[in-house]
Amino acid sequence: MKILLIAYCCVVSGLLYGQSIEPQVVATTGSFGTASTGTTLSWTVGEVITTTESSSTATLTQGFQQPIMVNIVAVNELIPEKLHLQVYPNPTTEQVTIKKEHTAPLQATLIDVLGRVLEQRVLEDNQTVLNVDHLPASSYFLRVTDLNGQDIQTFKIQKIR
Repeated sequence: MKILLIAYCCVVSGLLYGQSIEPQVVATTGSFGTASTGTTLSWTVGEVITTTESSSTATLTQGFQQPIMVNIVAVNELIPEKLHLQVYPNPTTEQVTIKKEHTAPLQATLIDVLGRVLEQRVLEDNQTVLNVDHLPASSYFLRVTDLNGQDIQTFKIQKIR
């Protein structure tokens, strides 16, 4: 009897699978579509398991239909004809070299992905080394402006390790 029970358990356990993590919606109706421009729309009506919690600083909607937040960062490149900037190496681990081919001083601002200014430096020499060894691995923006604040170019810097 024990052997039969063990054999039965082995067969049943081979047929059973773990939980699936695929999202499933229990709703009255719904659909998903894509426009010719690439825009997508997904909707449901009658979703039975949803709740919204709000505070003064945030709103949390629980349920299956959640929006995907897309942050678009505009990168303006207003480079005068005779102004050439190089930033290397990218990606980097310890330092970034900023090289310019003209004598006018510029301002470089290192910004993290949350928009916080990490460092500002006036670029007076034709080549400046910016130490990023102390920063965690992440993406950063190096915004180069003239001394009046006019955007020249913004570089996306990838810090690894």
